[in-house]
Amino acid sequence: VPKVLIKLCSISSIAAISISLYTICSHLLAYRKPQEQRMCIRILLMVPLFAITTYITSSGILSTFYSKIFLQPIQEIYESFIIYTFFTYLIYILGGERKILMEVAWKKDTTVIRHPMLGRFLPPIDISDPKDFLLIKRGVLQYVWLKPIFIIGNLIVDLNEEEDGDSGSNGDINSNNNWTSQLKFALLVGYNISATLSLYELAIFWKCLYKELTKFKPWPKFLCIKLIIFASYWQSILLMVLQHFGVFKSHVNLKEEDMGYIYQNVLLCLEMVPFAIGHLVAFSNEPYTYKKLPESSRLSFKYALRDFLGFRDLINDSYNTLFGTEYNYRNFDAARATLTSKADKRTRDARITEGLRFSRNGKEQYWLD
Repeated sequence: VPKVLIKLCSISSIAAISISLYTICSHLLAYRKPQEQRMCIRILLMVPLFAITTYITSSGILSTFYSKIFLQPIQEIYESFIIYTFFTYLIYILGGERKILMEVAWKKDTTVIRHPMLGRFLPPIDISDPKDFLLIKRGVLQYVWLKPIFIIGNLIVDLNEEEDGDSGSNGDINSNNNWTSQLKFALLVGYNISATLSLYELAIFWKCLYKELTKFKPWPKFLCIKLIIFASYWQSILLMVLQHFGVFKSHVNLKEEDMGYIYQNVLLCLEMVPFAIGHLVAFSNEPYTYKKLPESSRLSFKYALRDFLGFRDLINDSYNTLFGTEYNYRNFDAARATLTSKADKRTRDARITEGLRFSRNGKEQYWLD
């Protein structure tokens, strides 16, 4: 890599980290809504993390082999984590799961939407139904659970291919290539299914509550997240095509595919400054300042730092989502019987099956013991 590019990467990395740290500190100094701001800061950390890892790879501090083993998995796991974090952030700005299921959804003319293109084959989604909500949440979160498995599988394949290349043996190389190529293909298919499902469920949630989300201006936030992920993915595809046509020439101790990987990190590193500026604008601390929330108390910097660094909320949420015992109709009972009567027939029948009953001509409701 030319020294000029390495210098530009170092400047870009320092600038992006500085802008992101400023944005993060501004939230920590105005920490009045811990649930929302915890998610904001975790999203904001994406830029410094990518700036550091891409610079290390671009500058050659670590070899491409070790970068792929240690740094690339960090980027990929955090990408999946950010999708879940953004989904949780949307839930919190709407008031939390209970408010969505018991108030927000019921204020809509209809709580039911059909799956795009698959409406003939799949039942409609009722956002006021705790079980449908749980399906959406599981669909988003499964990507976080499965991503480490895909990464470990790819590491096994890469290490095996590296070992075969170093040994230069011809004994079982065909059989090794056969199983590694099959595993690689299976991991690729599984990864794309998991990522597509996660984004699809996020889109379903977005569509169900788009009107309610509009006042929070979610589009700039969504674009700031997705552009980094899309840039990472599509640039890698473009560089693979260029590599295929021999644009990158091998250097000492570097193969053509290694050169493509390094230039991908160079591009990402240089792009971190505009992404950091975008995050500064989209995830501003303005909604949480004293001017906006004069009656809200503020956590001190130390406790705010400790709050967002803790991951107990992720562990608890993953456990509750995986087992789903709390997502039943009794725990998310509508406040008034007239609201329940607006529910989709399928949802209303399911509530009745679990013990919901009406009285006074549908004006009141109660649960059987």
